[in-house]
Amino acid sequence: MSKSHLFWMTVLLIVAMPLGCNESTTVEGPDGGTATVTEKGNEVDATVAVALPNDFPKDVPLPTKAEPIRVGDIVGGMNVILKTTESVSEIVAFYRAALVNKGWTVQHSFPVTRGMMIGATKGDQRELTVGVAKGEAATIITLTLSK
Repeated sequence: MSKSHLFWMTVLLIVAMPLGCNESTTVEGPDGGTATVTEKGNEVDATVAVALPNDFPKDVPLPTKAEPIRVGDIVGGMNVILKTTESVSEIVAFYRAALVNKGWTVQHSFPVTRGMMIGATKGDQRELTVGVAKGEAATIITLTLSK
């Protein structure tokens, strides 16, 4: 389990314990994300908002209606998972146009189960893979970027 996951689980447990009926509290984490815990009678609703890192590249396009749900470092790069209410076809069309507009060269795209993969490069060293798939309640976008 990552340190970030452990941090957020601890925050949610500590924050939820002292809440009274229909009360809500929000805590900001060290990564810029927030956790909001709301008690509703006998139930507790917890929402964790993930923030993109400050060094997230400005030339990697992000759909305006997409919100990050997971951010992590990988060997030689970064992985970001977003969710949106937009359709797979809308997101694929967005990335096909926006990548070119930001100076990326689309190398390939191919259909996958319930979605599409797009691979792009920029210069000699940078690669971006965009995975778009229809989830149960949202369209999921996975960005894998080499640094």
